[in-house]
Amino acid sequence: MLAASNAFKRAMADNSTMLVEARVKLFNNQTVELSGDDISACSVEQSTSAAGSFNIGSAIIGKLSLTLNNRDGRFDKFDFTDAKILVRAGKQLDGGTIEWVSLGLFIVDQPDSYSGTIKIDALDRMSLFEKPFAEVSAALPQDSCNAIHLVQSICSFCKVLPPAEFANSDVDFSLKSIQQGATCLAVIGYVAQATGNFARVNQNGLELSWYDTSAFEGEGWLDGGVFDDAKPYGSGDSADGGDFVDYSSGDSVDSGSFENQSRRCVLPLFSSLTVYTDDVVVTGIRVTAQNEVVTEGTPRTGETSLFGSEGYVLAIANNPLISYGRAAEFAAIIAKRVVGMRFRPFSGKHVLDPTLEAGDPVLVVDRAQNTYISYATSVKMTLNGGMTVSCDAKSASRNSAANAGAVTSAFVAARNEMNKQLSSRDMAIESLGEKLGKASGLYTTTKVQQDGSAVFYLHDKPGLADSKVIYKITSDAIGISTDGGKTYATGLSANGDAVLNRIYAIGLNASYITTGELDAANVNIKNLMKIGAEGSSLTLDPGSIKFDIGKDGGLEIMPSGVNIKMVDFKYDPKISVTGPDTKTFLSDIYPGNPHGGRCYAKFDGANYIFWYNVTTDIYYSSSGNEALLTHSGEVTVPMTYFAHNPNDPVYHKRIIENDEVDVDVLFSETPEGCDSGIQINLHPASGNTVQVKNVVMLTWGQAHGPSISEKASNTTFMTNKNYKYMLNEGKTVNGTIVMKFVANNYFRNYRLTFQNGLLVGYELVTPSDPRFE
Repeated sequence: MLAASNAFKRAMADNSTMLVEARVKLFNNQTVELSGDDISACSVEQSTSAAGSFNIGSAIIGKLSLTLNNRDGRFDKFDFTDAKILVRAGKQLDGGTIEWVSLGLFIVDQPDSYSGTIKIDALDRMSLFEKPFAEVSAALPQDSCNAIHLVQSICSFCKVLPPAEFANSDVDFSLKSIQQGATCLAVIGYVAQATGNFARVNQNGLELSWYDTSAFEGEGWLDGGVFDDAKPYGSGDSADGGDFVDYSSGDSVDSGSFENQSRRCVLPLFSSLTVYTDDVVVTGIRVTAQNEVVTEGTPRTGETSLFGSEGYVLAIANNPLISYGRAAEFAAIIAKRVVGMRFRPFSGKHVLDPTLEAGDPVLVVDRAQNTYISYATSVKMTLNGGMTVSCDAKSASRNSAANAGAVTSAFVAARNEMNKQLSSRDMAIESLGEKLGKASGLYTTTKVQQDGSAVFYLHDKPGLADSKVIYKITSDAIGISTDGGKTYATGLSANGDAVLNRIYAIGLNASYITTGELDAANVNIKNLMKIGAEGSSLTLDPGSIKFDIGKDGGLEIMPSGVNIKMVDFKYDPKISVTGPDTKTFLSDIYPGNPHGGRCYAKFDGANYIFWYNVTTDIYYSSSGNEALLTHSGEVTVPMTYFAHNPNDPVYHKRIIENDEVDVDVLFSETPEGCDSGIQINLHPASGNTVQVKNVVMLTWGQAHGPSISEKASNTTFMTNKNYKYMLNEGKTVNGTIVMKFVANNYFRNYRLTFQNGLLVGYELVTPSDPRFE
């Protein structure tokens, strides 16, 4: 609901005649002001649900119809095609001031001229999403794309400011089922539906939200019924008023606070009204997932899941973002937003209230003064001619799961696309310019403090208490509130701390920046590192950074840290031996098994350093007990050990030794690196039984620390031991840096050539090369 002062509302109650003005920005950037008899007729349409049903995920384009008086030819010289129109409705208050309410920003499709008038049909900014989604999808991850990232990417492409957040914006989607030819508008509707929202544009940009059910929550409602023939009257609710002996007796009904009145619109002045006989209460959400996406074979049919109970069930199907196997997940997500909603469907013609928006909670009052809780799903305003308001829904008896699919609606009208490509900052500047150009001024309130100082308030309505947008200025800070001063979510303190929503800037210089998760999927990076000639590319993956040069070569930076890998034991884990027998069990390890599990070892220049963690669960019949033991540590093996012991190329370290069990961890060197394994020797006394129930061995599974590998030779030449050398202590490098390293006991150089700190070439050099160092 749009903000308006109490004086505005009182003036509207006395007389609903409105002033109308429009500011038109033509395609050539010329501005035309329209007011008075320039405008013959004006109407605005908004919807958050399709006609005849109550939908989840509607993304409906709003419409403006404007008729201009051109009998004297005053507009003959203007071309209104593709113009932007800001429309405002105003009311003159006591004292002569005029308070204005913005009805929205619209984009002209095609003006028509009829015998002295110009008829203009324009669409709101939802129409900007009528562009092919394929042009956005190519740059998005197909398997798992976050909802907020998806919406912001579409908004960036379509030049509409995105929402900072919305309910369930952290949900991930697969994009593989989105059909060819889908528009961005359709995908916005899919996202809205899968997250339990509807989509519309507000004064700032795109908004994904849902009906404000809290406007009615926590309140007790008593139905007075009708004057029926029963004695006493049989209809309506009953409440016990208690007695005069115990004033605490009787029923208590809470009708809420006056604060809720500002969050819902009361509609008592219908000239015609149709109200359903019963409330609609949403009892469940039934979701049908998409069919399975397969590359070969027959895909499985998408499953159906009901969250809630049978009754008035809203069914969702044919949403390509609800992929196979996730119906229950999305049913639960949507149900938390929708199930339990109670409202009364209605439709009628009412006295104009320009503050009402589609999606607002409303109290519908009929001629008998019966009051019904509902939501405005469709609003059509005719300035100085009233408005048509409705909440559409199928009746409970008709709303079976078969015919009540809540399908995303998008009423589309054609519009010529603008060719100019805008950055996010350009869009923000354009939006700021529009707000500065279309907004009315501010009112001032000064409150003098006891010490003689003053706190200044700048606000959007004549009265501070009636305002929603408030600027509060004190000696310590400037705060901006958009909820009437309850909270100040934006501001600047005197010591330089700023609380902002988004920052758009040409440059940003900072000593440090702290972030949460940084999503760089929509970030363009230029000149981070240049390799080779044209055709080189940079790939940023969760697991690595790759620099390709258009051929077999290339560099790859691996992440920091170590992956832990498990050594598989090839025997049945329940190994049992009864003395005097003895047995030795050995896991896969090189050289006995050329395909043994690889592991990583740190190298300090003279020694290999292995790490292990072994957990054993062993049963001893001699004591009748199980022993669960964990051993962890590092093993240092001289580099020369494997070369000097060809007959025993496996290094043993005993970690368990007693009268009946010995356990060794094993390490060896392979042509591709190192390997690890475990050996268990069971030698119980005669008549005793030893049973090994479980053995797990963990070792390092990949390079420890960041590293760079040259893909052509599969050689790691930069690790956490020498990266500081390459970074040159942060200095900008011009020329060649030589990286010295050892691979498989052979000395190598990597020559890296830099220009102004950018890597422009690299070369592997062997000892036979005269440039070798």
